[in-house]
Amino acid sequence: MVDDHDAAMRCSVGDQVSVAMTADRGRNAIMLAFVLPFIVLVATLVVCLRITGDEGIAALAGLASLIPYYACVYLLKDRIARHFVFVIEN
Repeated sequence: MVDDHDAAMRCSVGDQVSVAMTADRGRNAIMLAFVLPFIVLVATLVVCLRITGDEGIAALAGLASLIPYYACVYLLKDRIARHFVFVIEN
């Protein structure tokens, strides 16, 4: 969802626009969406594989470890959203 804070900027449905954000914020978004979950998945996979020695259990535990990660991201979505500012350009 994009909030229109600029009263002069008016867009209607069907208009072609460009949505931009700073490169720094883009890197942060990539970290939250892809890099950190990958690290959580691989770390859990390695630890469970060393503890149990069973690849199936390690794979399921790795996938299950993403549930609390994304649950935390969901619960903190309002706080996270304050850090990401999108600019709409015609």
